[in-house]
Amino acid sequence: MMLKLTKSAITFSLVVILLCACGRFNGDIRFKNISQQDIVVGNVHGFSHEPPVGYLISNSSAESSMASMEFPEEIIIEWWHMPKEDKYESDGDIFNTKVSLKNIKPPYGREEIIFTFINQEEWVVEVK
Repeated sequence: MMLKLTKSAITFSLVVILLCACGRFNGDIRFKNISQQDIVVGNVHGFSHEPPVGYLISNSSAESSMASMEFPEEIIIEWWHMPKEDKYESDGDIFNTKVSLKNIKPPYGREEIIFTFINQEEWVVEVK
């Protein structure tokens, strides 16, 4: 009888752990710019903890190691083209690009989620 309760308790514990872990992730968030234009990523809305990004020159990336948090279904990346002068503020349009994460599996272990700026308002997301 004691052995049966122990197996049940272990099974129940594993189910609870798996249910609690679903929809959560911790690891790295990387932003890449593979366009020919320098950009600034000002804010990233949708994560429990917003990853810091900033200035991304052409063909560069920035990475943040994040604490455990919920994996959102959608984020909004606030960004703008870097002006010719060396300043952080936008002298033109500020874009708010919605990126769906509904069909993206949350990163597991040391995997990272990568948001890649292609051109204009096109962002691609992948987990590696």
